[in-house]
Amino acid sequence: MLYTGSAIRLTGKLVIIRNKLLTFIPFKLLGIKPITFWFAAVPYNLVNLFPCDNTTRTVYLHVFDYDLFLEQEKIHSMTIMNSTVFLDLYAPFHEDYDICGLPRLITAEKYYPSLCKFFDRVEKDQNTKVVIAAHPRSHYEDHPDYFNKRIVRSGQTIEMVRNTQFVITHDSASFNFAIMYYKPMIFIVTEEMVKNNLTGMVRNMASWFGKEPINIDETLSIDWMKELRVNKEQYDNYINTFIKMKGTEQKHSMQIVADTLTTEFRTGDK
Repeated sequence: MLYTGSAIRLTGKLVIIRNKLLTFIPFKLLGIKPITFWFAAVPYNLVNLFPCDNTTRTVYLHVFDYDLFLEQEKIHSMTIMNSTVFLDLYAPFHEDYDICGLPRLITAEKYYPSLCKFFDRVEKDQNTKVVIAAHPRSHYEDHPDYFNKRIVRSGQTIEMVRNTQFVITHDSASFNFAIMYYKPMIFIVTEEMVKNNLTGMVRNMASWFGKEPINIDETLSIDWMKELRVNKEQYDNYINTFIKMKGTEQKHSMQIVADTLTTEFRTGDK
């Protein structure tokens, strides 16, 4: 059965309303026992969201990106290359548009030439080579060469970020890697994004680092010293807020879960 975009959006809203209503029903009335552990990367208000009470214990671990970071630390040494990584969003073709029944507001005909023009400037001003960390759901092999013969790699984002000089991004979740490696970040938007009100998330992410996104379709001067400066305090603040709590164990998150449950069962057997 095929559903229209409006039907999908209506269904999504009904699900949200249902979930909201369920949070007002005390879980004990539904015969649900309180959970023993709540595993979280950062502090979170559990009130009315999950079956918790004052016996529920919070165990802090970290987000999946930090697991990848720990794995990289074990198997690779850092080698800074003369490169700049663009964190690709596959913006004109992302499948979320089709899934949600939304119109495509970013066009390949305008988007990629804007990127390449900006990349040309970056390469000239900073004596670097821009390489593309392709979005994991992208299929650039099915498209023309949108990046003017630049290197496009898929499935290697963390390695590419680790070894780069700095990162260019919109609002890619992969910018977590740039933060964990304390890489300078340049946030960009295009005129299409501005006109279609698609810059909110980019501006929010940039604000954490005291920055404003650069509209790459405007003729402007760039303060490279400011853009490439890393404020360690700002990066640490973001890490502690969204990636991992300060002081959590330097272990894979699933190992923290396993160790916690093992200790619980051993204690329960005594």
